[in-house]
Amino acid sequence: MNFNNESIINLSLNDEIETSANLIKLGFGELQNIDKTNDFYFLPFQLLSQGFERLMKCYICAAYFNKNQTFPDLKYIKGRGHDLIKLLDFILDNEFSADRPILVEYKVFLQDNNEFRELLGVLSEFGKYSRYYNFDVITGNSTPSVDPKKKWKDFESSIFAKKPLMYEKITDCDKHDELYHDISSYIISILEKLATSLSLQLSMGLLGKVGQTLSIFVSDFTHIKIKDHGNTDYRKNTTRYNEKERLIWKREKFDKEYAVFNERSKKINITKEGFQEEWPFLVDNVTVETRNGDYFVIVIDNFVYALNGLAKSRYKLEFTHEAGVSIPGKSTHSFINIAKNI
Repeated sequence: MNFNNESIINLSLNDEIETSANLIKLGFGELQNIDKTNDFYFLPFQLLSQGFERLMKCYICAAYFNKNQTFPDLKYIKGRGHDLIKLLDFILDNEFSADRPILVEYKVFLQDNNEFRELLGVLSEFGKYSRYYNFDVITGNSTPSVDPKKKWKDFESSIFAKKPLMYEKITDCDKHDELYHDISSYIISILEKLATSLSLQLSMGLLGKVGQTLSIFVSDFTHIKIKDHGNTDYRKNTTRYNEKERLIWKREKFDKEYAVFNERSKKINITKEGFQEEWPFLVDNVTVETRNGDYFVIVIDNFVYALNGLAKSRYKLEFTHEAGVSIPGKSTHSFINIAKNI
């Protein structure tokens, strides 16, 4: 095979950027799968560190071709290394156009947002060293690498320091599931900005014809508006989410099943238009119901979900975030308060 053939190179580059996009989306999905029963942080670390490294190197290849009408050699790409911060800074200094307001906003964020750069640094450290942390300990390496789980926990703690409403949920069992979704949504909203900013450069033609071809494979990121960062549910791309048995009741079956208990129930219909706070659901109309005063449920599209832990345990229901019918990172706790006061 002639590897100097431009069409062959383009096919390989297309395959590489498609792989990078899939790795990033899977990494986001596995991050959203983290909960009190699953703290396997290794998988999202690995997926995201590889995905972003590949994405930035594909971007660099497209930029190089746009300037030189030829692709870079192996030495040029290897010379960029594996450090995600250094890769990004090389792009920002040499290959990032900021001639449009949206791109200026993104560039300022990528250059100056300390939280973003700290987070990208954590991923970078993992990609370079931390995957071997346990073997460093086992073999007595005198200069062990970084413990990725500890680094991630430290970063989460820094989030709590800035987000007291998140921190308050630690002591409330009914809010634990929501807390995990809050954290993953917050982190994803930061990292999506990197994926979106690079994807926009490609799709706008700022890296020439090669860049525009590559933009097809990252279009999921291109179309995310700034206000919507952190709101995409990526879990449906993951095996863990798809294999999990869902305990979702249709309203008629649920009412029939629990009618035998003669449960007292009160309910109220709520619409997005009439709701004064941030609306967390994918539909515009829901019904909140309290049963026997303590068990709070919500009906969405004629299916019943739990609002509090008591309802989840008694009726074997899914929370709305678990079932994917509410927006990641958007709190549903106001609806618990509504149920209490019906």
